[in-house]
Amino acid sequence: MNKILRLTAGGFFGENMGNILYELNFNIAEFLLFLIPIIIGIVFIVHKKLPHPGFKPIPKALSVIISITGACVFAFGIFCAVGYALEYKQYNDCLKNGQYEIVEGTVEEFTALNNNEQREVHFVIDDVYFEYNNFEITNGYHSTSKNENIIKGNAQNLKIKYIDNERRNIILYIEEIE
Repeated sequence: MNKILRLTAGGFFGENMGNILYELNFNIAEFLLFLIPIIIGIVFIVHKKLPHPGFKPIPKALSVIISITGACVFAFGIFCAVGYALEYKQYNDCLKNGQYEIVEGTVEEFTALNNNEQREVHFVIDDVYFEYNNFEITNGYHSTSKNENIIKGNAQNLKIKYIDNERRNIILYIEEIE
């Protein structure tokens, strides 16, 4: 016999809903980090037009090298910012269209490595391996701060929606289940 599920504001009626801990969102703070190389690049490009009171003029050859370096740094910042935004759009589309895998179960083999403030977290749920760290600027769940890490350790019951991007499993959604 087929079970009929009705969509309600809180999800499907009849579906076991837990406490939603994380859902993919655009992290504006990480995105703004790409402004740093963009601004540095602009300053390098327009350095000739900036006032230099009390300093000797920069030789033309060095000025050209500085401008080229600035253009490269600027292009790098734009490339990374656009890549970050497109990656978010791709992951968000996967989440909206149901193009993800779901694993539900108990967290096992939880490990939080702390190496010089660069913390890595590893765990397994039903033979699906997850890892993330705080030194990558990427979309998907990757908070490792002791105050913000919602995956606390072994024996936590979770439902995770994720996609496999061939390098690792990207967490799009985390729900704590009873």
